[in-house]
Amino acid sequence: MPLVTLFISRLILSAILIYASILVWTKNVDLIQWAKTKIESALPVNPQSSEKPYIVSQSIIKGVLPVCTIKKIPYQAFGEKLEQEEDGLYFILEISTENQPLNLSHIILKGELFLSGNEGLWLKGVAGKTLYQINNQISEKRPYYAIKWVTSSPIPNKFDKNESTLALFVLKEQDTEQGRSFLSDSDDHLKNYVGYKTLGQAPKLESTHPNIQEFLEKKIDGNKTYFSNIRKDFLNGNIKWYLKIGEKEILIPNGKIKPIKFQPLGQEDDILKVSLESIYYRKSY
Repeated sequence: MPLVTLFISRLILSAILIYASILVWTKNVDLIQWAKTKIESALPVNPQSSEKPYIVSQSIIKGVLPVCTIKKIPYQAFGEKLEQEEDGLYFILEISTENQPLNLSHIILKGELFLSGNEGLWLKGVAGKTLYQINNQISEKRPYYAIKWVTSSPIPNKFDKNESTLALFVLKEQDTEQGRSFLSDSDDHLKNYVGYKTLGQAPKLESTHPNIQEFLEKKIDGNKTYFSNIRKDFLNGNIKWYLKIGEKEILIPNGKIKPIKFQPLGQEDDILKVSLESIYYRKSY
């Protein structure tokens, strides 16, 4: 029955279109307007077309918590018991879907990440220079990466309307890699990935490989080094955070980004086995 109705509708529409073309040729304005009305009435009606489309806004985003998971893995080498560290980077998003069901795709970080003093040790022309001289060179030329880091989702982030919930995104899986896997002083790396803001030279390629050394500041306490806060470029607007929903990217306000929390994990633990609420709402330590 629906196929028959569709065929008849198309047949009527075709006849009206033919008649309308004749009316245009005759230049009869009244008859042309009549034909236009008939054509519009013959077109299929969308019952929701009269409703205003729902616009997803920043108001659905209540907070974003960066989480660094830490797992100590014991091993033996040369007869000694040693320990290596695995780290992961995750985001827990607090969201309220309001009056529209949503399918969340990614969190995207993109912008300019300026090199710190330690990262300038391998730049061209710094061999034999002191750290003070290297820092001066960095201040003058302002070398930077153009980054675009995209998260993945270990589970589908689909939510019904009027739902307040937490969603998990993976920026970096748990592993022992902390820096750039391609970090070197080779000409290819310098030419492709490093730009110089003061000189007006932009990087040729985006850096798309997230790593913990570029996301967190490193502190030195005596003989001990450890990661602490999020680097300022991720919080001062140099690098912007977006939530992607379908094809739309929504800017995440800096005020919604929370201080990072460190989450210790046992050898057999996985962040998927830990309650997101217990991480998101607990006090930092």
